[in-house]
Amino acid sequence: MPMMELFDAPTTTDSCAERTRSVVPTQALVLMNDEFVEDQAGFLAQRAAADDGKAAKAIARMHVLALAREPSAERLKQALAFVSAREAAYASEAGAKASPRQRALTDLAHVLFNSSEFITIE
Repeated sequence: MPMMELFDAPTTTDSCAERTRSVVPTQALVLMNDEFVEDQAGFLAQRAAADDGKAAKAIARMHVLALAREPSAERLKQALAFVSAREAAYASEAGAKASPRQRALTDLAHVLFNSSEFITIE
């Protein structure tokens, strides 16, 4: 997968004692614009929203799945405001395959994938 080359994926032809680590601007651009990342955000949103359709529950589940922790009360409030705003914006558009809620949750998943908490290992 060409995208993984940007993230220092190991080659299958060479052996080395230690993998190199790099941080380059193109990594952030790939995470924001790559079709694969957008698809995965959609899958995460579908998986999180499959329960009962409540936005707060879906948001909490997305945090657990992506970040391995529950969102704080403040983070949940911010995420609910984000999803509500995106849902309202998508409600006026016609002809979309996914519901406004699903599209808004996909946007939130994309934001989570681009967060430093998701990208870096502490």
